[in-house]
Amino acid sequence: MLFPDDFHAHRKKRRYSTVESIRPQGKNAHPIVGYLPGAIICILLLMSGTMTAQTSRAGLTGTVTDSAGAVVRDAVIEAKNLETGAEYKTISRDTGRFTLLNLPAGEYELTVFLSGFKQFHRSGISIYSDRPTDISVALEVESIREAVTVRTRSPLQLLDSPMEEPAVLQTSISTVDRIQIEKQGAKTIIDALNYVPGAWVESRGRKVKQFVSVRGQKYPYPEYSVDGAVFREFHEVPYFLSVGDVERIEVLRSSASLLQGFSGLAGVIDIVPRRYEKRETSWLAEYASRNSYRVHAAHGDTVGDISYGLGLESSRTGGPEDRRGDEHMLNLFGNIGWQATPTLSMRANFFHLQGRRELVQATPPAGGRFQNAVETFDPIQTSVLTLKTLYKPRDWASTQFTVGYSNRHNTFIAETQTGITATPDYDSEWNLNLIQSLALSDDNVLRIGANYNHWVAPYGKRFFAGRRTDLETASFSIVDEHSFGRLVLDGGFRYQRTYINEYGAFNIDGSGGAFTDVEPIMDTWDAPQLSGSFGATYFLTNRVALRSNFLTGAIEPRNGALVEIEEDEFETPKTEHRIMVDGGIQVNKDGIGEFSLVGFYLRQSDAIVLSGDTEENELTGSFIELYKNQDQDTTGMEFEYKSRPLYEKINFQFNITAMKPRARNDAGSMERDIEKPRVILGMGVLGQQWKLDYNFFWKYVSGYESSRFASSLQPLGDFHTFNLTIGHPLGSRENTRIYLELTNITDNRYSTVVGYPDYGRSFRVGIRQTF
Repeated sequence: MLFPDDFHAHRKKRRYSTVESIRPQGKNAHPIVGYLPGAIICILLLMSGTMTAQTSRAGLTGTVTDSAGAVVRDAVIEAKNLETGAEYKTISRDTGRFTLLNLPAGEYELTVFLSGFKQFHRSGISIYSDRPTDISVALEVESIREAVTVRTRSPLQLLDSPMEEPAVLQTSISTVDRIQIEKQGAKTIIDALNYVPGAWVESRGRKVKQFVSVRGQKYPYPEYSVDGAVFREFHEVPYFLSVGDVERIEVLRSSASLLQGFSGLAGVIDIVPRRYEKRETSWLAEYASRNSYRVHAAHGDTVGDISYGLGLESSRTGGPEDRRGDEHMLNLFGNIGWQATPTLSMRANFFHLQGRRELVQATPPAGGRFQNAVETFDPIQTSVLTLKTLYKPRDWASTQFTVGYSNRHNTFIAETQTGITATPDYDSEWNLNLIQSLALSDDNVLRIGANYNHWVAPYGKRFFAGRRTDLETASFSIVDEHSFGRLVLDGGFRYQRTYINEYGAFNIDGSGGAFTDVEPIMDTWDAPQLSGSFGATYFLTNRVALRSNFLTGAIEPRNGALVEIEEDEFETPKTEHRIMVDGGIQVNKDGIGEFSLVGFYLRQSDAIVLSGDTEENELTGSFIELYKNQDQDTTGMEFEYKSRPLYEKINFQFNITAMKPRARNDAGSMERDIEKPRVILGMGVLGQQWKLDYNFFWKYVSGYESSRFASSLQPLGDFHTFNLTIGHPLGSRENTRIYLELTNITDNRYSTVVGYPDYGRSFRVGIRQTF
């Protein structure tokens, strides 16, 4: 990321090794006509192919790391030709790698800088015409007395990270890195998200999943992606997916995603797998309350242009006493990365989950059926494979292609008085994503994206078991970001449509009783979805930035959703229309740290929400949750603060989201939506003294009500939880750490869903060794 003063004061005219007036051929490309995803992909690949012919191998490559050897992304790379004075710039990618191609041969001066680190400078670097020169850059952490700045991003960064969200959304993006995950004592993806600003986790024991929402946005919930590959039916997996092999988790809290997700209107949670730039082997063993344990081993290394990582974890979690909930899970992980050429990099990731889970029995006031149910998922089995390639043949053009595949093979077993039934709960999906980035100038980058997803549930799924589903969804996006000195503007739109090969859930006319007689929908297009956004960032100084964004769009009802219009008469909910505005200020101050204040407003016309009523599925014996269309709006403020090190030993973080959610009542007036909390607060104190690290976390969610799993609204929320982790290194190399984790110290038996309270106070002891 570049400082506005530095970038614009020192920027010179870009020079190319061929003709100075070269500009991306893609900007004169014909507009895309019709809805042909295959044609879109072909056109974009041809654009990259045209660029390939002009690629030369002369240039500068390298890896940026910190003093501990961890890779550093977003570092600004500047190479200056000492003979001509021409300057060339780029940004280090997620792997720490950077590439500057087509540099004229000669002597160069290299400068690397990033807020929070001391500037790196090296002169006398020779660039040859027949091969790239590789440089290793190690950045040192700056003193807390040195200047800090609010960093803006050069649009050119989008050539190395095509899937990055617009600059205006930086105040709405949270990153939970590997260090933070360890300090929190998180075991799963859901655990790691608990202290993200505005995060609201609903734990649904019998549904074998936990839902995470931000800023009170529900239906749809935020979508999940793995290393940029987005999956539409992934909400059950994070409950089990271990963070032992996760590098970081990036959360887009705003609704303004155009390049990621399927609706683009509920935020995106991206899980970035662990990456190894040097040899490392580690293992850990833990024992916890309720006879729970966790054992994890991992190894990774880089050999030449290839890096790899392997991970294995086995865990058992005991449920609450006399309420079932026992869980056994095996996590497998593997990845491989290859810098094939200076212009082409590839990375593949693989996750596999295998296990068994008893569904927890509910407590009063949940319905009697949920209290007595004897249900199990055996097996729970999920495989996830992703492949990402980045091709950058020119300084002004790059192509990123991502493939994702997920196969979920679960079997639901229910024991009743009449016997035992086993219901297959299988589904799989393919996801393809292509993004073409074109620098129309040093200050303007245009990105064109195409996405395709094919989801198949051959035996139905969950509450529409026995009703086959086969859906294909494609989308097309255009996003532009332009810098005008201290002002950065961005905007774009997204078009999406789904083709229904077969859909046999609950899109029915008439009675909801005769599910077996419902004719499936075959070979038809669903209604198109459109969304668009516009945003602006203005840098008052190098330490203060103002950001604002506007988004509008529509959300189709989830497949299988029903509203009851009269007794035993159902229909599909209406399309929901959304408008969202968010804006705020971001500040960095010397010796204090970084804080941001953001206000947001969300208007949902015909919002698709749970009605609180249920209907029994006579085919499977399960209950269907019915929806309704209801106008809603939410006004809120979000404050986040992260301190600089205090006394060089303590870090403090704090966030609070205060909301005023409203919904239209039966009388037609807007009143408070009692099914959403009004305040969500998170705080952490991370310190170290006498080689002892201590990490204290506090979470508060204000009161709300819910009728889920109950016959009437029940009070929930309004709880505080306190967690503490304490660790101590062993040995002269301090590569072994023993630790104690205390969860819900006050033994608060709170519930986020009716009938499923937290298990109460628990402890965990463990040892971890890295070598």
